[in-house]
Amino acid sequence: MSISKKSIFLITLVSNLFGSDVVVKNKLRYSLKDMFSKNFSVDTSNVFIEIYHYPKNMAKGKYHFLLKNSLKLGHQTLMATTNGNNRLPVTINAAIKKSVYVASKPVKYRRLLNKKDFELKTLLLDRNYNEFAIKFPISKDLETIRFIPEGTILKKAMYEKRPDLQRGEVVQVRLKNGNIIVELSGKTRNKGNIGETIKVALDNSRQTFSGTINSDKSILVELNK
Repeated sequence: MSISKKSIFLITLVSNLFGSDVVVKNKLRYSLKDMFSKNFSVDTSNVFIEIYHYPKNMAKGKYHFLLKNSLKLGHQTLMATTNGNNRLPVTINAAIKKSVYVASKPVKYRRLLNKKDFELKTLLLDRNYNEFAIKFPISKDLETIRFIPEGTILKKAMYEKRPDLQRGEVVQVRLKNGNIIVELSGKTRNKGNIGETIKVALDNSRQTFSGTINSDKSILVELNK
């Protein structure tokens, strides 16, 4: 074979290999974008996939991916398969564009969660998706448990249900010993909800008791238990 023919053959071979590589990569990206689009309820145009590594023996075909846990964003290795038996590792980075709630002003600690303090912004998310409050909580009993700076994405860990009793609240304490009940005034030493046990201190006393929060927010302390 002449040098010119060898050169043409090598160029054709490299071109075919490169073309095959591009096709496989595009097929993988298409399958991944479709999967992430459905999982995170966004259009495929808002899914961004970088493929870092995949086996060179991957053939053309429609691949789906085997998941041990729920799908996540960020850098990861997924197992691709065409028939459920062949398992080929594919290392990627996945990100999506999605609307999230962002603080439009500083939000104080222990403030009732108010939708007016936040605005919807479409941002690129590439990790910790499950931590974000994608849907704004509708409960009226939620309050912030930390200061939220302006421009911060609202996360589920930033708020909680406002307790029925806060620490330091003045409450009615019912001391029960057998059939005898004495009602006194006291202060809560910690927060809690109806049905839970909290500590309470009687007025003008350093002694504390553990009692159950009643539906009327009084504290029942059973001394004979």
